[in-house]
Amino acid sequence: MDAKFDDFLDKYPVLRKEPSQFGAEEIVTKNDGPEKFEYKLFTACKPLIFNGELYPILSTRWLDEIEETFVLCECPKNLKVLYANHQLKSRGLEWWKLMMTLHGSEKARNFPWEVFRKMFMDKFAPEAEMEHLRLEFMSIEHGKRSVAEYTAEFNDKSKFCPEYTSDPNRLKRHYIRNLNPEIKDFIDPKVYDALNDIINRALEREQELKYREVSK
Repeated sequence: MDAKFDDFLDKYPVLRKEPSQFGAEEIVTKNDGPEKFEYKLFTACKPLIFNGELYPILSTRWLDEIEETFVLCECPKNLKVLYANHQLKSRGLEWWKLMMTLHGSEKARNFPWEVFRKMFMDKFAPEAEMEHLRLEFMSIEHGKRSVAEYTAEFNDKSKFCPEYTSDPNRLKRHYIRNLNPEIKDFIDPKVYDALNDIINRALEREQELKYREVSK
């Protein structure tokens, strides 16, 4: 076996197993889940397409939405990888074809979802890129953008900083601190319980400023 490929298998030891060797939590069987589950139940939820962007915001968003789709349509666990890979296009599909070549089509399609998820994250959300997004979140600024644009970036990048998302008060302070002065000076974090309330107040203040400018 090629040394490089052997190192890859060491990283994912579960992949050395044959389907029949998976344990109780890992096993993938065709009889698992609803007997008459149909692909159209999955596609009716309009699952997101992933084109293979090497950008953690897009790749993690795709994973999150696909997993929400699984919950919505009650997709049985043995079909998750099979159905998800049908949503891979362009470079995403090229990567999946390579995985099937390396591991065999049948074995690849029978990977437990957790294994697929980790392999996908390693490829399309590398740690170096996530660290870059963490640094960008730490130094985020409102600047000349609208509150909505600032908020969108804030939300997209905050998910890579669990030390903030796990502490609502810290997250609120970081959001307010980086707003432009003419907006943040009118927001007291002690008055608002949730970040969404602060965002709404920032949007309202932005409209007040626009109205005042037009009324001059």
